[in-house]
Amino acid sequence: MRFSIQLFILIITSLSLSSCGYQLRGSGNTQELQNVKIISNDASAITRILQQKFGSLNNNDETMIISDPTIKIISITSKTRQLSVNSAGRADEYEIRKSLKYEFLFPDREKISDILHVTGSYDFDELQMHGTKEKEIITNRAIDRTLVRKLLLKFRAAAKSSKDQ
Repeated sequence: MRFSIQLFILIITSLSLSSCGYQLRGSGNTQELQNVKIISNDASAITRILQQKFGSLNNNDETMIISDPTIKIISITSKTRQLSVNSAGRADEYEIRKSLKYEFLFPDREKISDILHVTGSYDFDELQMHGTKEKEIITNRAIDRTLVRKLLLKFRAAAKSSKDQ
């Protein structure tokens, strides 16, 4: 009897979660986007993440014929600014803002270009300089992953609309 009550609660819970659209987050499915080329002039962390996702090599040849969908990283800029100061007038918190300028190149279609912006912040502690530097590195990595995730979402949408045409 107790087992059947637990089973009933489990079934009700799983049905309610699936009916509301809940699903576990996982890594992005890049199998639907095969043969994607990555073009970049620099070896940034964002380029490396994209190459790992697609399993492609960095290609700097801009005169090549576009036969496969291509992501071209034009530029990545990063700016750091103070967000707040403490009572002594020293920096207490910093903000990092990265901008990614890109182009999507599809066969038989015009280029799609845009700029993505992502910001992140971290606390600054003069007494723990090594820990503060580590916080900055962690924030930069998180910003890079967010930029790649946004870029892939836009690329999937553009690829889907390209197939629909």
